[in-house]
Amino acid sequence: NDQYQVLDSKNLLAWSKTEHVLSHNVLKAGWYRMEAGMKKINTECVPMKHGGTLYPGWMEGEHPAVGETVSRNVYFRVNTNCKYTSKSVKVKTCCGFYIYRLLPTGANSGYTISSEPCDVEARLLEEEDRSVHDRAASFKNDNGITEGWYQFTTGRKVMPKSAPSSYSCAAQGPIWMEGDDPTESDGIVARTVCAVRFDSISKQTDCAWKKEIKVRNCGNRILYYFTSPPVHY
Repeated sequence: NDQYQVLDSKNLLAWSKTEHVLSHNVLKAGWYRMEAGMKKINTECVPMKHGGTLYPGWMEGEHPAVGETVSRNVYFRVNTNCKYTSKSVKVKTCCGFYIYRLLPTGANSGYTISSEPCDVEARLLEEEDRSVHDRAASFKNDNGITEGWYQFTTGRKVMPKSAPSSYSCAAQGPIWMEGDDPTESDGIVARTVCAVRFDSISKQTDCAWKKEIKVRNCGNRILYYFTSPPVHY
């Protein structure tokens, strides 16, 4: 494994939206070292048209201990299916870096390099009526929002950690987050969000709908990775 090639294009950074779509279907089978971003293969399912390719790849599983070589699956996302196709790869941890034995992918698919969401320009949620103290006369919902990283810019600039009252935040079913905000050193963490629902029979239900999201503390801001919730939330 002394001979390897280097993948160092910043176009391959997983959380970077791409305009120039490449494909690793012509990649020569062999050992590769990542020399961009966090210098290892991406392990997060990212949206299509990210990481320099139409169908971005991500590796499932941990990296091995130093000196060990393991087999892992790299999955390629198509539409909302994070595991539409896959390739088996080998991973070896050397002293201070990783190398991967990669195979050619399918058309319009590519391996991506792990990167930092804090370096990405997040979408902004700037509406003042998103406050838990706001009870607007009309309601909105986030059904249909674009999948991606979001940042709150008003109020405390973070999601509430307990269930707000129904019809607050200008929503019939306001969404809140279980658990504490992560620290900057925690990296990307998983948290569960819940939606409040109210009806005349059962009154308020604090967690009528739930979903796991990703959260990243960037020091000067907290980012949330949102996908579209159901209607009314």
